[in-house]
Amino acid sequence: MGYEIKPSAAQVVEDIRLEYGAANNDLIKLMHKSRAGLPFSVYERLVESGPCTAADWARILHLSERTLQRYKKSQRRFDAQQSERILQCVMLFSHALEVFEKETFRGWLYAEVKNLGYLKPIDMLDNSFGIDRVDTTLTHIEHGIYA
Repeated sequence: MGYEIKPSAAQVVEDIRLEYGAANNDLIKLMHKSRAGLPFSVYERLVESGPCTAADWARILHLSERTLQRYKKSQRRFDAQQSERILQCVMLFSHALEVFEKETFRGWLYAEVKNLGYLKPIDMLDNSFGIDRVDTTLTHIEHGIYA
């Protein structure tokens, strides 16, 4: 009886970045991939190994968990806006995993952060302004600027 070795969150995020053009910030490729819609399998890989739960992703994508279950059953692709949000989060997670180790990142993601007005980073990922602000905060931490 063998055991399945699940890839780490860092490996899943990196694989998706490479596959969809986010690794080198190829914005044209990212634009085309998001317009075409991401397959449900990308979401599944992120939920299985990433820092966010299915409930978090439902909130981030403005979908109910039941809708996500229907997507799974039909293997429906995400629409352009949802795909863009997933790719933005993948890019953010990649940056975060460069700044933190996986468990430290997960803890930070769910903690109230002073530099974010005592909001939790996870609660800011449901729109592009929040994602940008969280990414800026990661850059500040990376460079030793905490205030």
